[in-house]
Amino acid sequence: MIIQLTNGSQRLTLSTRGATIFDWDPGIGTSVLDGYRSLAEQEENDGFRNAVLAPWSNRTEDATWDDDGVARSTLGLTNAEGLHGLVWSAEFEVVSETWPDGVVDYEIIGDHIELATTIPDSPAYPGPVDVRVRYDISDSGKLGVRIAARNAGGREIPVALGWHPYVRVEMAKAHLQLAATHAIVTDDRLLPLPGEKAFRALEKGLDRLSREISLDPDLDTGFTGLGVDRGWATAHLDTGLGYEVEMSMKVDNGVGRPNFHVFTGAPLKRDPLKSLALEPCLTMANMLNRSEEKARVMVQPGETRTLEVEVVVR
Repeated sequence: MIIQLTNGSQRLTLSTRGATIFDWDPGIGTSVLDGYRSLAEQEENDGFRNAVLAPWSNRTEDATWDDDGVARSTLGLTNAEGLHGLVWSAEFEVVSETWPDGVVDYEIIGDHIELATTIPDSPAYPGPVDVRVRYDISDSGKLGVRIAARNAGGREIPVALGWHPYVRVEMAKAHLQLAATHAIVTDDRLLPLPGEKAFRALEKGLDRLSREISLDPDLDTGFTGLGVDRGWATAHLDTGLGYEVEMSMKVDNGVGRPNFHVFTGAPLKRDPLKSLALEPCLTMANMLNRSEEKARVMVQPGETRTLEVEVVVR
């Protein structure tokens, strides 16, 4: 189902499949996010456009992981690369809304929407895990994103969350500034190298809060060691389209290795290099197979892990 949320001049369009944003106009007359244009295009899943990533983000080596001696395979539920968790294709329900029978498309006049689904227990991943996604457009020019995953099972489990938005850019004119100390180094499968080899120190700039990230067409890299101001890490993107986007992620330094994963979208089937994936993630790729990282993101029964993101257009 397609839903349009309208608040004054702001408009947010999303699909209940994956709780996935299709577009967001913050009141400037055009969408800042480059999402799927139809349910049919979403079904093809080219690029995981604006996908919610839970209970892990990015790649899992060979789509398998060791769960305390139990070999688990995500094949059949994700893809050959174990990409992006288990909810991007799940059907979500809108919380506290009454839906008329037979409605295909629906418009809501309001400033927020919340959707929910449950990841069941399976051979791929121990559940159940209750996932809620809230989008908020109550403030002009600002999108609030809150992804929460509650461990509804009877044992501790690894839970790390992410979001995969594509911001429209003119790549030749775009500039990305990011407070980070290290780039995550990967092999030819885009899996982080073992141990500390996975972290390459970035050259020191004059201002740690304004280090520019080169937007090479082949860029598909996570940046970590994030600078934190009052609990938030922020990326600044001049889109080259006449407006700037500021994306902030709430960071708990005790949970995972937070990073902004940056992907230029060169392999996309539609409009390659026309948008930049700027992905706030609570942990790095292949978390399920890195013991030190998995230990950081364990969630006890009844507890909830949350990713909070704010996107501001200036």
